[in-house]
Amino acid sequence: MVMPVIWVIFSYLLGSFPSGYLIGRFSGKNVLKIGWRKTSGSNVLKNVGKWQGILTGVLDIGKGYLAVYGAKKLGLSSEIQVFAGVAAIVGHNWSIFLKMAGGRGIGTFAGALLAISPLILIWTIIPLIVLGLVWNLAIGTILMLITAILLSRYFGQFATAGTFVLLVLIPIFIKRLSPIKEIGQAKNKAVLIRNRLLFDRDEAMLELRIKKIFWRSTKASWQAAKFGAKMAKKPLDFIMGNHEKVILALEVEDFKKMMMAASKKIVLHQEEINKINVFPVADKDTGYNLAATLLGVEGLISQKNYADFRELTNDIKEAAMVNARGNAGMIFTGYMIEVLDRIKHLKTIDAFHLGLAMQRGIKAARTSVATPIEGTILDVIKTAGQTTFTMAKKEKNIIKILEEAKAASEVALKETKEKLAVLKENDVVDAGALGFVKVLEAWLESLKGVSIEAKFEVTAPILPPQPEESLAYRYEVVLSFKKEANTQIETLKAELLLLGDSLEILELKDAVKIHIHTNQPDIIREKFKNYSKLEIRVENMIKEIKKLEKKPLGLVVDEIADLPKDLLEKYDIMEVPFTTKFPDGEIITSKEEIFAKMREAIKKGRPLPATSAPPFQEYLKAFEKALARFEKILVITVSAKLSGAYSSARIARSIFKKPEKLNIYIFDCFTAEAAEGLVVLRTQELISQGKNREEVVEELKKLCPKLTLLATLDDFKYIVRGGRIRLPKILLPLFSLARTIKIRPLISLRNGQIKLAKIKFGRNIGELLAQEINSIRQGQKIRLAIAHADNAKEAKRLEEILSKFPGIEIVFTSAVSPVVGTHTGPGALLVAFYAIDD
Repeated sequence: MVMPVIWVIFSYLLGSFPSGYLIGRFSGKNVLKIGWRKTSGSNVLKNVGKWQGILTGVLDIGKGYLAVYGAKKLGLSSEIQVFAGVAAIVGHNWSIFLKMAGGRGIGTFAGALLAISPLILIWTIIPLIVLGLVWNLAIGTILMLITAILLSRYFGQFATAGTFVLLVLIPIFIKRLSPIKEIGQAKNKAVLIRNRLLFDRDEAMLELRIKKIFWRSTKASWQAAKFGAKMAKKPLDFIMGNHEKVILALEVEDFKKMMMAASKKIVLHQEEINKINVFPVADKDTGYNLAATLLGVEGLISQKNYADFRELTNDIKEAAMVNARGNAGMIFTGYMIEVLDRIKHLKTIDAFHLGLAMQRGIKAARTSVATPIEGTILDVIKTAGQTTFTMAKKEKNIIKILEEAKAASEVALKETKEKLAVLKENDVVDAGALGFVKVLEAWLESLKGVSIEAKFEVTAPILPPQPEESLAYRYEVVLSFKKEANTQIETLKAELLLLGDSLEILELKDAVKIHIHTNQPDIIREKFKNYSKLEIRVENMIKEIKKLEKKPLGLVVDEIADLPKDLLEKYDIMEVPFTTKFPDGEIITSKEEIFAKMREAIKKGRPLPATSAPPFQEYLKAFEKALARFEKILVITVSAKLSGAYSSARIARSIFKKPEKLNIYIFDCFTAEAAEGLVVLRTQELISQGKNREEVVEELKKLCPKLTLLATLDDFKYIVRGGRIRLPKILLPLFSLARTIKIRPLISLRNGQIKLAKIKFGRNIGELLAQEINSIRQGQKIRLAIAHADNAKEAKRLEEILSKFPGIEIVFTSAVSPVVGTHTGPGALLVAFYAIDD
């Protein structure tokens, strides 16, 4: 009795083996987050690759076959063979290795049936193929199962094959109904249950596939004939590429590209927008605020692949909410939140739904402002939304609709000058309204495949900065907090209006963001001090200009260089911070705090913190401060292969105009951590020798390829659970075992490439690193820096060992920054070094 039970359990574990998930991971994709979020071969085939899908299908079939075939070879009864096949399918559908996620079970079912009765399997595949071709594979699967039951009776195999098929109906159809919780939340539960059981999807598929094939071939022939006639009529237009482009629906990738194009367009035109910014305050930052809002969105979505609009729209909303700045940025974010809520449930966006979403966004934009004013961005948003909605009733081509919306918006933009006295007085249009028109332009260019034009001209007169006494309110306050059940937004709005103007309020889920101009920031700070997860920023809109005696060349560096504070202060080096943030919003800035928080998260099963490169605003602030002290600045960033810091620095530099822009040089050091710190200190040494920027850069180009960074991690569970390396969590026990038996992998970073350098044996990681460094240098003199992640004791031991070797100069020892600590986890030790000449 023991062997049958063991084999059934083994069959479940065999079926649980996540072949599709692992193949997807090795190809750089997570099949549980793309397509229909299943490990099935069909999902891998469509969303990962052909050979990956075929291999997954073969392995899934193999799991079912081995479960039954193994039971036969062990001499187990036919009943146990049936239960083994069912257990394999249950394991495939609810894998213990994937937190009970999995596939649909059809491939594993086919493998088990192949071992039970090859004859029945061959006959049942026929209806599956036929229905898959003319209608739907899900319907074909149902017919396949019914055929298998009927044939089992016909061939006298009902006790084995028939019983097997009847039993597997349960896991197969339960999996089709999942996630069950969505059914409970659905308005029409019966329809959703029917669609999932029959069509294995939320929507009914009533149209025959064969009809589509016939229609498409007929339509293609008709379009080819029309196209040929058009060519005969206008051959020159065709040759010159003047034929009209038609887009009837937007896919997820299309909308993602539209948003990224909008970001690029606003960045390129931000100075044009800034220069006409005279309302509500002539602080010349509307272009910057819109750029900051959209760059925050681009920074998040550009690095990810999206399976559907729900994922994409959630990311856009959250990024816009976090990065929204200024009046225009807040209004645009309020508008986009509503637009995105109207399209998030769609498979594709057609003309009607785009028009409806843009029309509904009109009200959302107005309600985000405490006091809506005519002659602003609100006018252009209204015109664009109304035009799009009206056009969508008679036109299906989205490009044509957006062209009409843009043309109407340009008219509304010109009219803003006549609606606001301050605009008419200065002969300019509203800056925020111009920004929205640029967004529409970017969307159109993206859909047409036109590259964003970088050149532009400012023809409107420029208003000089207003003197201090003309500003009604001196301070800009931006704050966010968690919305509680007793939070009264309307009451807050009324109270805040008594303290200033330009009030905008955004709400997303349980988060609230507020923007206001005021002369009483302390009162506002006091009012909100007890609110949960409060973040507040106060800026003085009157910029004081201080004349300082400038030094020839200064440095700006990111915090990953892990330079000690005393060195930063000694050489007046500007440091740009990264962001380390838990999913609940908690931001970590302390080197001492991060590791205790990570250990607590692991213990409680909370997600580990995420990190993000500095937004370009942080670099912009650092550049402005540095240029106030130095004639020229050299900006050293972590390798662009590892972080977006280099790109953020480049964007910040693009905001400056010549000749000031030429005084900023961005240098990618192709390394990170303590190695980057060595680059910075060598740079400062060259500056102190009187070298100019060009001479310094040439020296750095020779130095960086020589740098080596070695690291060893004390515990791999942090880097795996944090998602920094793509390995199944089921392999974590192997790393724990390796640590127990004193196996220590050494990781190296050189020229921007992270590699496994060597496997070492021994408990003391300081001694292992010292031996490896001494072996690599081969008697050469080296300059060296040490960094540790909550492991000062081992760092000190390493420093003591290395100091005994001749020819080793230890420049500094420091703790890693929170952003590096989240990647390494506590206990890590890092050493960077390079050879120096006599």
